[in-house]
Amino acid sequence: MEEDLETQVHYADLFFRPPDSRANAVQVIGDRVIRSLDLRSFAFQRRTIDAGHSWPEWRALADGWIREGNAHLEGQGLALDPVLSFELSDEGQPTSCLLRLKPSSATPPDGWFVQPDRLGLALVVPDAKDIDGSTIELLQAAVTFDARAGLVYLRIAESGFQIYLPLEPQY
Repeated sequence: MEEDLETQVHYADLFFRPPDSRANAVQVIGDRVIRSLDLRSFAFQRRTIDAGHSWPEWRALADGWIREGNAHLEGQGLALDPVLSFELSDEGQPTSCLLRLKPSSATPPDGWFVQPDRLGLALVVPDAKDIDGSTIELLQAAVTFDARAGLVYLRIAESGFQIYLPLEPQY
């Protein structure tokens, strides 16, 4: 008796299953673990970053924008998420900094945008030197045929660099 086992989880499979009954799909490619998960909505402003800098310079720039933003938002009873967030190019370099409200607001102030909930893929790398075009390609290769890749972004946490690839349905 022969049995088949399918290891790919498709976008529609996850999309139509309630989040509380959805198991996290995991793909292991080499020594990298890619997880399928829900990406929660957030309110944000985007700040463009010039290429050609280093991770310490990009982090310092983002920290400055967060301090400046918090000073401006304080009077409105709002604050920015202290976790640094960057959109990445296909080469793994920051193209913009995402200043995120904490907590995310359903009705953000003028000039802010809301990114709705969506499905995504996540990969954690321990060091910035591990972020390059091959890392982005690895995430993009994990996208199923019934989904379309969004813009890759990164959040810097204590556990390392968390790289996210939002998924959109392929209609």
